Amino acid sequence: MSSRPTSPETPATRWRWLYLVPPILVPLLVFLPRITGGGFSGDDWSNRSAMMHTSFSGVFEPLLDDPIGHRSLHLPYVYLYDAVFTSHPTLYLLWAVLTAGAFGALVAVLLVRLRVPLWAASSIGTLGAIYPYATMTKIWATAHVGHITGMLALLGILLALRGLQRSGRIARIAHHAGALALFLLSLNLYEIALPIVCAGGLCYLTAIAQRDRPDHRAGVGALLRAYRPGLLRWAADLALVGGWYASLGETDIARGTQQSLQDRVLEILSDGAQNIAGTFVPFLGRDARDGVETIYSGAWFVPSITAVIVTGVIVFAIACVLAPLVAGRTVEPERRRALLRVRNWGLGILAAVVAAYAGWLAIVPADPYYRPVPFDAPVLRVNVIAAFGLTAILVAVIGAVAELLRLLAPRRSPVIAGGFVVLALLGVVLAYNRQNQAEIDLWNTATSEQVAILDAVDEAFDGQDPAPDTNVFLTDSRGWVADGAEVFHTIWSFRGALRATYDDPTLIGVAFRDGATFQCRREGLAPFGLGYEPNAGDPAIAPYGRTVLVSFHQARRWDVRDPASCRRAIREAGLTLLPRDAETPPLGTT
Repeated sequence: MSSRPTSPETPATRWRWLYLVPPILVPLLVFLPRITGGGFSGDDWSNRSAMMHTSFSGVFEPLLDDPIGHRSLHLPYVYLYDAVFTSHPTLYLLWAVLTAGAFGALVAVLLVRLRVPLWAASSIGTLGAIYPYATMTKIWATAHVGHITGMLALLGILLALRGLQRSGRIARIAHHAGALALFLLSLNLYEIALPIVCAGGLCYLTAIAQRDRPDHRAGVGALLRAYRPGLLRWAADLALVGGWYASLGETDIARGTQQSLQDRVLEILSDGAQNIAGTFVPFLGRDARDGVETIYSGAWFVPSITAVIVTGVIVFAIACVLAPLVAGRTVEPERRRALLRVRNWGLGILAAVVAAYAGWLAIVPADPYYRPVPFDAPVLRVNVIAAFGLTAILVAVIGAVAELLRLLAPRRSPVIAGGFVVLALLGVVLAYNRQNQAEIDLWNTATSEQVAILDAVDEAFDGQDPAPDTNVFLTDSRGWVADGAEVFHTIWSFRGALRATYDDPTLIGVAFRDGATFQCRREGLAPFGLGYEPNAGDPAIAPYGRTVLVSFHQARRWDVRDPASCRRAIREAGLTLLPRDAETPPLGTT
């Protein structure tokens, strides 16, 4: 019996895996200063405190009660990595960047599996891993869960594609059963990978088309038979998604939404156009992004630079697609093949636009707080999936221009086209890195100021822990160093920092900025101003005997025991005290 000969491993195939190095290594190099100099911010503090004061059984009880529910795996995942990293923000940030790079590498693996050129797949994976963090001043240490859920969804697709190649029926079924399990894990961890799961069928059909090359002139019946394995698997995926979605409660699907679906979709279209434009102007830095935000109208039509860039990209893509048709048979075969490659890049641009919007559509039924605009704090988790569509637009444009350059100079086409691709991609990475470097000082300043505030609180308490159930009112906090660089801006961040620092879940902390006013009422200290709206457990009126005023600049505290000590503390802290007979706004309003 003769065995089938295997071809020797060539240098090209031996080193083919090197395309995975940039998605993993480049984000580490770009964000290393933030990893080493950053700290907790915003939700990081509240999550850290919550995990410190949650028992192992308490985390997993909801999962046992409702295994398939809205983000049922999110809390256990946060609990497990918090138990490993504890109070070391550097480890959290390193893990966040590493998971972004690993997600980018898996995107590249899938693209190569679908026969996208190595350089393009590697570039999309690299830039997609960088983009969400590069558009923000801070890196959310605890928001990398989006990368994890994306990785689970991609692993599911890759496993399903592998199953399509197996010869045995049981092996094929087992592979897709494993893919469905990974999809379910992904959706229950965080729902933003929903578009990846739903689009998996397109990958199955593409793989079948590339392997079997069905005759598309053979009729509908023949095509259905050829694509039947992929269609059946896609149907199973969509059935899983439908079942999962049906298991969610109404509050899980539309948390706090007061907009119609039409308004939400129009908002996504508008914000998405702005985001697409933003991928083409990173080299102009924060000023350019601020400019785009200023131009942004908030309506379905986005004027000026955003409209010009987005319209230009779409027109360029359509022109690329039409180029071979316009040329017809009037050009020699070699040039026509080059035009067909241009057409493929044009189709790639259009597909990337659709992919970016698909990444945002998962958030349409969610709270309006989550928007794809790259200037707002919540966008990281929203852009994690869409980022690869956005950067694919950029890479496809570069590929199309490179092919056009080859047409203009056929004798030196490899040198000219290759040089353009290298310089263009290097310019994009350096531009994102420049944008990132410009904001490192803001990031480090915000981190240092948070540490200084906690040190001032500790000094005010003479190194002792505050008593349980104490309301700590901090004054002189500015909230932001700059847009995106938060200094205990939210109530839950300062409260979480206090609880984590002193290992006491009963502490309540509020950081007030300039402009806040106070009133010493009969029952306690009442704060007003700056949009202070008490959450559950936050004091609308802080009772006497359990309230302490702390000045950041003076590193001093005042125990507020009664109306007299309350008025004295407000005056000595240099705050605005409303008279007893003054009309005061309703509690929790500005």
